[in-house]
Amino acid sequence: MPLYEHVFISRQDLSNTQAEGLVEHFGVVLQDNGGTVVNSEYWGLKTMAYKINKNRKGHYAMMRTDAPLRGCSGDGTTNAAQRRRDACSDY
Repeated sequence: MPLYEHVFISRQDLSNTQAEGLVEHFGVVLQDNGGTVVNSEYWGLKTMAYKINKNRKGHYAMMRTDAPLRGCSGDGTTNAAQRRRDACSDY
């Protein structure tokens, strides 16, 4: 299975535990769809190079995953579900 790296930037008004909880949540979603989390790191609250939605800082986290190209049903549900949840979460 191919390896993927996801970098999450969450809003600065979240606490450290909430930001780490988001990484755990996405890991559970990935595992429910047939993938595995190889490694996850919380990088902390960092200043961004430019403002995103009027925010200058953000909680950075990185997750390395091992996910199949296609889900069990053969229609790409694992990666498609991860991308959909990444795009829809406004954290």
